[in-house]
Amino acid sequence: MTPALVRALLRPHNILLLLSLPLGWSLCSAGTVSSLALIPGTLLMYLAGVIIDLGDPAQRAAAMQQAAARQRQDELELPEDLSGAYRGYAAPALRVRDRVQGYLDSADPTTRQMLNPLAPQFDLLVSGVGRLATKAQQIDRYLGSETTKELQRQIEQFEERLSAATDGEIRAHLQESCAAIRERLSTHTDLRLALERIRSQIESVVDSMEAMYGRVVRIGVADAARAKEERQPVTDHINALLEAIEETDRHVSQIAGVSRSS
Repeated sequence: MTPALVRALLRPHNILLLLSLPLGWSLCSAGTVSSLALIPGTLLMYLAGVIIDLGDPAQRAAAMQQAAARQRQDELELPEDLSGAYRGYAAPALRVRDRVQGYLDSADPTTRQMLNPLAPQFDLLVSGVGRLATKAQQIDRYLGSETTKELQRQIEQFEERLSAATDGEIRAHLQESCAAIRERLSTHTDLRLALERIRSQIESVVDSMEAMYGRVVRIGVADAARAKEERQPVTDHINALLEAIEETDRHVSQIAGVSRSS
């Protein structure tokens, strides 16, 4: 008896099947069961369990990888508080990532093993896009409907009132109000630029993900030597995109930090 067979026999469900054999024989001997159908059925169940347990390790590993990929695909979602237009900005990244994962799930084991390291990187891109979209949504909510021109018009009005004022206390109040609006205008301008930077960054990442999906498929149908050569540029491109996302995130966080402290 081989070690693999011994391990298979000791599996819990196989032990239960073995224990059921004497019971099946006793029932048949006592006339409780009118035929010996129970014994062949039990034996078939038992043998099926052994065959499953003795299956190809590579197939079992591939099945486990697919199950893990499906679980990861189910778990990866955009932030819950992301809504409206900004969920629309980020959603294409998730769709591309799902298409990549679907291709990997349907690929042959060799191709899947070679390309699977790319799957977590696409996950990171989706997470990065979701994080940027969330910040863009927060900035947009802060800015509201207030425009740069409106703030400039308020400053001009306070300056006109300041020029006409003669009372010292009134002039001091107007100067404080004018300074506060100028600060809001500066923050408003910086955040508007940050918002546009985030939007353009998300669009660039999504377009690049679409292009890389095509490259992943092309790698999958290439011969082994060429596939290995072409996989590295995809990895490098993804890493560059992740760094660009982090740089944009740092830039926006720095602006927000200055705005809060000023």
